[in-house]
Amino acid sequence: MKTRQFEAVDYYAELGVEPDASPAQIASSYRSLAKALHPDARPNDAAAADRFTRVTVAYRVLADVERRRDYDERRAHGLVPVAAAERPTATTVPASPP
Repeated sequence: MKTRQFEAVDYYAELGVEPDASPAQIASSYRSLAKALHPDARPNDAAAADRFTRVTVAYRVLADVERRRDYDERRAHGLVPVAAAERPTATTVPASPP
């Protein structure tokens, strides 16, 4: 059986904002990063495309009031999400039962 390694994700760090950032600050940071990292702007940069995906996931969580509240509660208890759990994928494969 394979064991997958995951790294904890700090969505605030991904967007370069403080945890007490306002929704406007989060949106502004996301727009700046998305414009700079978008695959159309950097077609041959795989690292930028990966960062663009991470930034987009972070924004989706932090821009939604309920998801941000849930994230902040988990973060306060040391239960931050893992990278692959929240990252969107082109194809979704259901998890195998244990």
